[in-house]
Amino acid sequence: RASVINGAFAAERGVFDDAFTTFDELGDNWFVRGNLAVDSSASRLYASSSEFTSCDLPLPHYEFRAGKVKWVSQSYLVARPAVLYIRDVPVAWLPFLFQDTKPGRRSGILIPQFGFNDIVRPTRGYNRQITNLGYYWAPNDYMDAIFRLDWLSSRYVQFGGEFNYSWRNRFVNGGIALNRQIEVEGSTSTQLMWQHQQAFSAASQVNFSLNYVTDSRVMADNAIDPLLSTQQISSAANFTRRFAWGNVTLGGTRRQNVTDGSGTMTLPSLTVTPSPIAIGRHVTWSPTFRAVNDVGFKTPLSPQLIVGSGVIDTVLATGSSRSSSLNFDTPITIAGFTWTNRLSYADRVVTARNVLTRREPDLSTPDPTDSTTFSVVRDGSFDSAINWETGINLPPLLRSTLKLQPTLTVRNVVSSAPFMIRNTQTNGEWVQQGKRLEASLTARPDLFGRLGLGGFGPFQAIRHQFSPSFALAWSPEATVSEEFARALSANRTTGTAEPPRMLLTIGLSQNFQGKPRPPAGDTTSDPRGIRPVSLLSLNTSQFGYDFEQAKLEGRTGFVTQTLTNQVQSELVQGLTLSLTHDLWKGQVGSDTATFDPFLQSVNAQFTLTDRTFRGIFALLGLASAPTDRRAAPDTTAAQYTRQSDPRFRPGSFGAGNPLQGSRARGFTASVSYSLSRQRQDGAPVLQPPFDPDDPFGGLPLPVAPFDGNRSSVSLNMSFAPTTFWSVRWNTQYNITDGRFESHQLQLERDLGAPQLERIQVVD
Repeated sequence: RASVINGAFAAERGVFDDAFTTFDELGDNWFVRGNLAVDSSASRLYASSSEFTSCDLPLPHYEFRAGKVKWVSQSYLVARPAVLYIRDVPVAWLPFLFQDTKPGRRSGILIPQFGFNDIVRPTRGYNRQITNLGYYWAPNDYMDAIFRLDWLSSRYVQFGGEFNYSWRNRFVNGGIALNRQIEVEGSTSTQLMWQHQQAFSAASQVNFSLNYVTDSRVMADNAIDPLLSTQQISSAANFTRRFAWGNVTLGGTRRQNVTDGSGTMTLPSLTVTPSPIAIGRHVTWSPTFRAVNDVGFKTPLSPQLIVGSGVIDTVLATGSSRSSSLNFDTPITIAGFTWTNRLSYADRVVTARNVLTRREPDLSTPDPTDSTTFSVVRDGSFDSAINWETGINLPPLLRSTLKLQPTLTVRNVVSSAPFMIRNTQTNGEWVQQGKRLEASLTARPDLFGRLGLGGFGPFQAIRHQFSPSFALAWSPEATVSEEFARALSANRTTGTAEPPRMLLTIGLSQNFQGKPRPPAGDTTSDPRGIRPVSLLSLNTSQFGYDFEQAKLEGRTGFVTQTLTNQVQSELVQGLTLSLTHDLWKGQVGSDTATFDPFLQSVNAQFTLTDRTFRGIFALLGLASAPTDRRAAPDTTAAQYTRQSDPRFRPGSFGAGNPLQGSRARGFTASVSYSLSRQRQDGAPVLQPPFDPDDPFGGLPLPVAPFDGNRSSVSLNMSFAPTTFWSVRWNTQYNITDGRFESHQLQLERDLGAPQLERIQVVD
C-alpha cells in the first residue's frame, strides 16, 4: 500500500506500509521491513515500526525492532528505541542505536562501552564502569593512533594510547602501545608494548615483541579474566640472516610471572650454522656454533630456615641466577667415517640460600662409618665448566638386517661431569679429570610377522613389527684426582677410582598394523598403495645392566631406576598413554635394593569424536565406515529458502548463498589425565640435624609424611546441540583435593552473518 506525499508521485517520494527492502553497507546486506519512506535520491531511508537485520534466512536468527529508524547512505544509521531479538525472544533493550557506516579509514570518536546497569544501578554496591572512551586518528594510509580511557568505579582508572604503522612497500609493520593504570589506593603500573616486523631483504628479517610492566601485581589484582592473572608477560626478539655460506640467528626472550614478578630471560641467543664445507671429494666439515645467556630473577625461595631461636630467616626471600654457555660442534666426515668433536664452556652464578650438609669438617681423613655432620649456610654459589668430547662413528654394517653401528668415543672418566671445573669447593681454582676410551656397538633390527587371524573387521591382514635395540658399551678403569673429587661433591671421598664399565642397554618398540580392505567392487586401485593403519604401538624405554658393576662388593649390575612404556593408536584420535614405573625399592645398583615395581606416573590423552565411535563400530562390523561430510551437502534448507521467501527470486539478492554462515559441528571431546605418585616407607621425614655449636643452632625438625600422590583430569568438549548453536566446555578437576580448578563455558550462536552472539561463563 502506498500513500501519496505532497500529492504527486512525480516528486519520487512516497511512504510504503509493511514494505521490504535491502541496502548494502560496509560489505553486509541489511534487510529492512516496516513502514518505509525513501527520498528522491535514494540515499536516505526513514522507517517506523520496523525490523532490520543482516541475516538472510526466511526466519532470521536475530533482528532489531525499532520505533523509528533513519539511514543515510555511507554515513550513519540511527534508531530509537531498539530491542534486540534472538528469534522471537527479546534479549536487550537500548534507548537508541547508532552505527557509523562511512566507508574507509577515518578519524573519529570511539564508541564508548557501558552496560544498562551502569546507567541505572541495580544495587548501591554496584560499581559503574565505562570503557573505550577515546579518539581514533588516521592521518594517512600508513599509520593510525588510538587514545583510550577506561574507568571502573572504586577500582582503577586506565588510560593510554596505541600507534600502528604499516609500510608495505618497505616491508615494515608493527605497533607501539603505552598504558598506565592507577588504583584508587594510589598504586600505579605502566605497561609498554611494541611489536615490529621488518624484512630487509629476501635473506634477512627481524621480528620482535616487547612487553614490559612496572608493577605486575596491579595487573593481576585488576584482571577480570582469571587466565590473565596466571599468565606470563612475554617478550621476544629474533633476527635471521641467510648468507651464501650459512645462516645466522640472533634473538632473545623474557618471561615474567604476573603473580609474583619472578621470571627468566634469555639474552642473547646466537646460532651460527654454516653450510657443509667440502674439503676435497671425500671430506666434509659441518661446524655449528651456539651461544646462550640465561638469567633468572626474583625467584621465590622455599620456606626459610628455622634457626635455634625459632625465628624464620627472611634475609633472602628471592634469588637470582645467571647461566652462560658456548657450544662449538665440528663433525668431519671422511669417506664414510664421521669424526665428532664438541667443545663447550658453561658458567653459572646463583644468588640464593644454600644449606650444605657435610660429613666431617676434615675431608682429608674421611670415615664412611662416621655419621657426624655439620651445616654450612651460603648466600650463593658459582661454577664454571669446560668440556671436550670426541669420537668416531664407523660405517654401519649389515644395513638390511641387524643394522650394526660401531663407535669409538673418548669420554670423561666421570661421564656426568665436565672435563674441567671450578666452583666454591675449589675456591675458584680450575681442576680437571682424565679421559678414557669407550667402544660401543648398537644393533636395531626390524622383524615382521603376520598374525594368522585371516583378517579382522575392515582389515584384510594384521602385521606385527618387532623392533628391539641393543647397545653394548665398554670402557676401562680410571681414576680422578683428589681435587676433582672434592669439586664434584662435598660428601665424596677423595681419590675414588672409577671402575671399568661394560654396559648393556636394551629397548623395545612394537607396532601392530592393519591393512584395510579395498572398497567393494574396486578393481582399479593398487592394493599396494593402501596405507596401513597403526592399531597399537608400544614403546619401552631402555633398560641397562653393567657387568663390571655387578662384580663390586655390595653392588648389582642394574643401572635403570625407572622404566617408561608409551602406548599409541590411530583408532582413537590423539591417543597417548605413558606409564612410568619405579622398578626398585631403594637405590638401583645397591644389593639392598629389592625389585618392587611401583607405578610412579601416568599421563594419558585422547580425543573422541563422532567419527571415532563410528570407526570402532565399523571395526567390530556393527556399522559402516565413516564417510566424508563434504561429499554430500544437505540442500533441503536451501530449497526451502528459495521457495518460501521473495528475496530469493531469480535475480534477487541472496539467491546464491542462502545458508551463508551456518556451521554445523560434530561432537569432539579431548580428555587428559595426569597421575604422579611417590614411594612411601611410612617413616617420618627429618631435616638434617644442625651442629649445636653452630651459631644458627637448632634441632632436627620432624615433618609429617608427605603422601606425594597427585592426580588431575581436564576435559575440553565441544558439540552442536542444534544447527546454529555450539557449546564449548573446558574444565579441570583436581582429583587429589576433590575440587574443580576451573570452568569455562562458551555458548555461540551463528546469526547467519559475520556478527556472532557469544555467552561465556568462566569460574
